[in-house]
Amino acid sequence: MRFLEFYRRRAKLGQKELARLANLPQSSISDLELGRRPTASQVVALEKLFGVPAERLLAEMPEDVVPPPPSLKLAIVANRSRLDREREERLQDRRRRRQSASSWRDTRARR
Repeated sequence: MRFLEFYRRRAKLGQKELARLANLPQSSISDLELGRRPTASQVVALEKLFGVPAERLLAEMPEDVVPPPPSLKLAIVANRSRLDREREERLQDRRRRRQSASSWRDTRARR
């Protein structure tokens, strides 16, 4: 396991969520976790997000080493992302209820 995958899992993020936060394609995150070489833009994006040097993120993690926790910045961003998703779900639910109420009123008015 690479440190990148460890930090991602510790922050309770999927590859898609991390990719969205880092503004990268999901396939890039997968490739990096598998050990493929990153581009300069990928390195910069992940360094900013995690607050950890790229050499550390992309290194193979020894079995007996417990890495330091990811930066607080990532936890805040991940939490904000979760809150944004919940807010969007509430808005969509409200819209669905309004649509069903208006269609019910339309049906009543036709009778």
